Formats: sequence, C-alpha cells, structure tokens
Amino acid sequence: MRLHPNYAEPHYNLGRVYFEQGLIEKARKEFETALMINPRHSQTKRFLGYIQMVDRSRE
Repeated sequence: MRLHPNYAEPHYNLGRVYFEQGLIEKARKEFETALMINPRHSQTKRFLGYIQMVDRSRE
C-alpha cells in the first residue's frame, strides 16, 4: 500500500483478510479507507454491510 496509497483494492483485500480473521474493527478501517479512495467500490460496500449486520446482532 505504500507504493500505491491511492488504490482502493489493497485496502479492500486487507480488509477481507482482517474480516476472515475476525478482526472486525481493523477490517472496518480498511474498508472505510477503500471507500474514501473509491466510493463506488461495490465489494467494499458489501463487506461493510456484513459488518453492520454483525454490529446489530451484538446489540
């Protein structure tokens, strides 16, 4: 990501790794960064939706 800080894809990929490991807050941060770079990144939106569902289920 140091080489291409303005690409959403590396942030999305890292967010997926964190998500799969159960590191939800780290995943959220990476997904939010990816969306700041590319607000139209649909896969990132989908995973943020999953995180919101997890958040709601914990309430």
